[in-house]
Amino acid sequence: MNIRRILAAIVLGISLVSAALAQPIEHVLPVELGGAWRVQVVDMDNDGDGDVIASGIRDLVWWENDGAGEFTYHLIAENLPLYPQFWAGDLDYDGDTDIISGSGEDTIVTFRVNNGDGTFSLLYPIDPVIGHWNMKAADVDTDGDMDFICCIGNLDDEGVFWWENLGNLVFSDSTAIYNDLYFGQLTGPYDLGDLDNDGDLDMVWTDVMYNIYIFEFDDGFEPGFTVPINGEVYDIAIDDINDDGFNDFAVGVSINPQKYFKNVGDLEYIQVFTGIFGMTGPEKVIPIDFDRDGDTDFLNELSGSVFLFENQGNDVYETIYYIPGGGGQDMDIGDLDGDGDLDVVIPYNNDDMVSWWENDRVTNVGVSLSIAPFNSPTIIPETGGWFGYSANITNTLAQGTTYIGQVTVYGPADNPNIPIQRYVNIEPGVPIIVDEIQHYLPAGYPSGEYLLVARLGLAPATVIAEDAFYFIKQPFPGNVPDAASAASDSSQFLTRIGR
Repeated sequence: MNIRRILAAIVLGISLVSAALAQPIEHVLPVELGGAWRVQVVDMDNDGDGDVIASGIRDLVWWENDGAGEFTYHLIAENLPLYPQFWAGDLDYDGDTDIISGSGEDTIVTFRVNNGDGTFSLLYPIDPVIGHWNMKAADVDTDGDMDFICCIGNLDDEGVFWWENLGNLVFSDSTAIYNDLYFGQLTGPYDLGDLDNDGDLDMVWTDVMYNIYIFEFDDGFEPGFTVPINGEVYDIAIDDINDDGFNDFAVGVSINPQKYFKNVGDLEYIQVFTGIFGMTGPEKVIPIDFDRDGDTDFLNELSGSVFLFENQGNDVYETIYYIPGGGGQDMDIGDLDGDGDLDVVIPYNNDDMVSWWENDRVTNVGVSLSIAPFNSPTIIPETGGWFGYSANITNTLAQGTTYIGQVTVYGPADNPNIPIQRYVNIEPGVPIIVDEIQHYLPAGYPSGEYLLVARLGLAPATVIAEDAFYFIKQPFPGNVPDAASAASDSSQFLTRIGR
């Protein structure tokens, strides 16, 4: 029997004041990296945690994570051509992380295939090109191997190109996805994603100069739609931003306010203004559910300053200042300390270092939670009846903090119901009192002892406060009615009075 319908409103259902994120904690990774340039969070050693790979002026390095945010430095390559670009991932589907690297100052793109023991075999499987950057590997044609894509910028060839993997890292000659550019026009960033829900990877690309191009993949990238935009585009990221089942795309653009493009189907898009001001020309845009509350937020980076724009619903975003600047031109995210939230990694070119910023939103314990039954005795009669409780939450910290509120009811068969979760923002020093939360338990549900548990924290891994009470359901003496019908009769079971 499913108790979940009865619990549909058992949350810490309270109207709370929004609170800012706790200030993140900076951790400088060991060993300076001269002219830190690019970063990527990836599991380099297959131990289940996020390591960090980075490039500097001439070096390519990685830091091994022990799982708790302590790192060990490893050199991959040194004395490379200036400002190497790279991409890390599993190129040959053997379960470990390989690396593609190159530089706009060199003609060679190097594939470093991981031998499985931390050493690499070097391959040069594509035709030499000049001025390559923004390189990625992905199975764009869904044939089971990784193809290669990158931008090229030189006097002879400028645009975005792909190389088809013919098998075993043997690649075709390059094919221009788009290179119809006039002299001196720039080639900009791109991203890959399934835009038309047909199972393959399409592309959104920009020439930087006020145009965005959408290419549908169909045995190759087909010239697609052009979306004009009133500004230079510095980054593109594909994601289902509004959770409607279609991939949208966000842009970092040199105008205010920032915007994203909503996919309304058939590769048609409408502009959605986010109301995000003060971020002219962000160099990195990451749409991500950063606060794990079920909707898509935005992380924007500009010269090392990282801003979180928290989704308030209906395409309204609250601006939250997150990390101060320091000359960085890239960022990536991942759970680096194993605490279940997302941290941020930034290379600082001016300071020759890479830092990771610990997300400290739930680690400071300073919350009390107590719940108490208010119907006495807490016994539900055989014919069904109400049970209820009040809740009291107090944040004793000096700053606002966000926690997950979770309520679970365990039935007499010791079978826990799926927990109901909701993020709650708690204003410093202000007790939150929730009175008379009531729920109806119909006659058709099993008799016996029920346990209601309320928790706060990063549930279920980290519980910082919890309380519970029991209530009894008496046996039903006659015929047991259909539980689903009984539950449907109790749709109006929540009463909440004040604070």
